[in-house]
Amino acid sequence: MECRQIRELLLADYRDGRAKSDVADAILRHLESCAACRKLESDLNIALKPLEGLRGARPPADLWEKIKLRIEPRESFLQARLREAASRVERFFEFLHMPRYALASVTAAVVIAAVFVTKTQMTRMDEEGLNIYLGTQASFMEETNADDLLSMDLLNNI
Repeated sequence: MECRQIRELLLADYRDGRAKSDVADAILRHLESCAACRKLESDLNIALKPLEGLRGARPPADLWEKIKLRIEPRESFLQARLREAASRVERFFEFLHMPRYALASVTAAVVIAAVFVTKTQMTRMDEEGLNIYLGTQASFMEETNADDLLSMDLLNNI
């Protein structure tokens, strides 16, 4: 192993006694041949000696919940507005599912559609009727001349 790997293990697993036996043996072999790593181990032993008698502190039971609340992304302003709008739309459709409101809504829609269709048909029929009348008059006028109209006494009433 290289010194860099040994230093990392000395700071973590080896010092805590969590290193696997083959790794611990490799560290011991390296420490026998490397003065710089032996010095680091000696310095660590001196620095950590006063902490050996301390027992581990227990974190509060709700610590993780508090951490999660701070880590979880907060809802953005736009997301909140979209959620509110979706909620309003859902409430509107729930409102329509009520029987009397649903019936009233459908009735209103049918009446509006019927008025629109009827108005469109009447306009088209008026235009078609006028065109037929004008076409008949024009063809009548083309077929007859002014003398024929006088003899029919049609122009005298004008």
